[in-house]
Amino acid sequence: MVDQNTILALKHGDQSAYAVLYKKSIAYVYTVVRQFVEQDYAHQDIIQDIYARVFLNIQKYDEQKGPFKPWLRRVTINQCFDFIRKNKRETTLIPIEQIPDTPEEESIDFTGINDEDILEAVEAMPKGYKNVFLLIMVEGYDHQEVSQIMEISEEASRSQLSRAKGWLRKRLNYRTKQTKVNGFK
Repeated sequence: MVDQNTILALKHGDQSAYAVLYKKSIAYVYTVVRQFVEQDYAHQDIIQDIYARVFLNIQKYDEQKGPFKPWLRRVTINQCFDFIRKNKRETTLIPIEQIPDTPEEESIDFTGINDEDILEAVEAMPKGYKNVFLLIMVEGYDHQEVSQIMEISEEASRSQLSRAKGWLRKRLNYRTKQTKVNGFK
């Protein structure tokens, strides 16, 4: 990713360091944006806002507190959720009463499931489930942080995560059963 020399050059106003930072981090930033924002048309605008925020706030980055990549990731995720909040045309949460409960003790049978199957299932997950699931299970945020980022209650965050796990469990178990039925073990 971006080394400390590039960060120092940015902090000292070296214009060429901006291009270096962009080139070294754009693929990573784009991947994170795609995880959280479904609207393809918005990706470039969000990315532009992310880099504007990074460049304007680079002085606030403190290498003593941790590596640059997690700082950049937090800026990226915050910008994505700023976009989602501003463009909230559809609800990001699935109403609890619309979803039947899935027993927690049911486990996922990973026989015949590869990484692509899991990624495909997560991508197909309903938007509210997917955002909470990614923030907690992939990004490592807690329910309090998710509630602030998504502007929902901690209870809603917990509920959405529980339902996301159930949804994923059901989808992957179904896929495993289909694979066995079709004779592809």
